[in-house]
Amino acid sequence: MRGQWIGNYSGTNQGLIIVELDERDDCYFGWAYLFDSRQGYPHSSALIRTPNKEKMQEFDVPVGPIDANPNISPWNHVAKDHPNFSFPKSAKVTVGLDDKSLAIRWVTDIDSTGNALLPKTKAKEPSELVPRIINTWRDFRDYVSDLPTKKYVFRGQMESSVWRLSTLFHRSGRSDLKRLIYQDIPEIYRATINQTSHKFNLGDPDERGAFYALVQHHGFPTPLLDWTYSPFVAAYFAYSELPKKFSSEERRCRIFKFDAEQWKADFAQLVDVVGCQPHFSLINTLALGNPRMVNQQALVALTNVADLESYIRNREQEQGKIYLEAIDLPQSSRAEVIKNLDMMGITAASLFPGIDGVCKYQRERLFAV
Repeated sequence: MRGQWIGNYSGTNQGLIIVELDERDDCYFGWAYLFDSRQGYPHSSALIRTPNKEKMQEFDVPVGPIDANPNISPWNHVAKDHPNFSFPKSAKVTVGLDDKSLAIRWVTDIDSTGNALLPKTKAKEPSELVPRIINTWRDFRDYVSDLPTKKYVFRGQMESSVWRLSTLFHRSGRSDLKRLIYQDIPEIYRATINQTSHKFNLGDPDERGAFYALVQHHGFPTPLLDWTYSPFVAAYFAYSELPKKFSSEERRCRIFKFDAEQWKADFAQLVDVVGCQPHFSLINTLALGNPRMVNQQALVALTNVADLESYIRNREQEQGKIYLEAIDLPQSSRAEVIKNLDMMGITAASLFPGIDGVCKYQRERLFAV
């Protein structure tokens, strides 16, 4: 049951449901969020702690509303906004898991009912994007040089189709974002508060985003995905970790190209990941104590979706537009690419200010491996 499950529910009412479950020692623990499709009706959340790890289980859960912020609140905090509305306090839930789906049924203490059959996420499966194949570095330079400035953002990875787009948090095997935001983030904040030049105010959305970006750039999993306005910086990240003597003609790097300008025009950009509907939001975070962001021409995407490729594809089908594309380049071009990027001033020393970046750059220059 571990993972993220998203789909539609029906019953007394209908809407969208997200289930985010982490595996604990003796159970699965997390939250379900239900978004009623009726305009003006309150959305719901439920705390889930399974009795065990069996594939078929029945258990009780506490239920509460999600307010407009969105926060998860007691009913008496939001009841005034929904006069003459009855809201449950608990539900009896039955779940069943198979190889392809999670089936859920529930009956609440006010006798409302619901059910959902949620498909297994494809987040861990190889990418299904059909890439644009570019066979030479020169052709790639020519292609991206003709693109409008700042319309697109880019992201590089050294294997073409092994990984779908997914945040470091979702790749970590965790799914319960509420646990991350309310337990893990305060802990990493306390652990780093004496290590940062700026004292972040996590209650401010701009400073919170800046803190997430800073700790992610130092290896801590967050629901952010890094992008850059520079296709050449993205190419550095696609090629730099490859072995110098790599010679395969078949294997390819991948550079994602995303139409940030059109996406932001078509969809609201959110700054929360708990208690809100699925979203993928591009954010220009402040570079507080984080010169890497400036040097990498970076921005980040904040998301509560594990399988971003499927999510974006669904939005493309709804809008009749293409937002996300993949460009595949031969890994065997590494030496040419790194040399050319060095001449542009795109190196580990420039992208990672400090002794770590300098040492990485000098290793690239002085050693054969």
